[in-house]
Amino acid sequence: MLRLLPLIILLLLVLSMLFSCSVKTLYPGLGATAGATAGSLAGPAGAGGGALLGWSLGETMKSEQKVEEAVAQVEALSKGDVSALLDQQKSTFDTVVEGIYHTILLCCIGAALWFLVPFLWTKYHVRKTVEKLNGS
Repeated sequence: MLRLLPLIILLLLVLSMLFSCSVKTLYPGLGATAGATAGSLAGPAGAGGGALLGWSLGETMKSEQKVEEAVAQVEALSKGDVSALLDQQKSTFDTVVEGIYHTILLCCIGAALWFLVPFLWTKYHVRKTVEKLNGS
């Protein structure tokens, strides 16, 4: 079992990447699996019934996220908060452009560090060497 643990972890990691960032999308599948496992004690019919009940419970838990999004949208409408509604409805292109801007910002910070750190390191060691030659 210990030899299979890395494979199981890798499989779970790949499955989690397939279901976007939210774990709630895994609830129906996990509920069906757990229900079928528990229902299998009663035979094939029990496994089918358990899977159905587990899947429906998982779908119910998954739909809570949609309810929370709808509540936030209704609150924004009632308060007249147009900017919040526009932020919720960003297109894929806007999201990609925003990601590109963040990447460019990180590259600029990296380039600044790439140039500044060696200068500071050299200045420190030159000062230390000069003090060693003159003072000691």
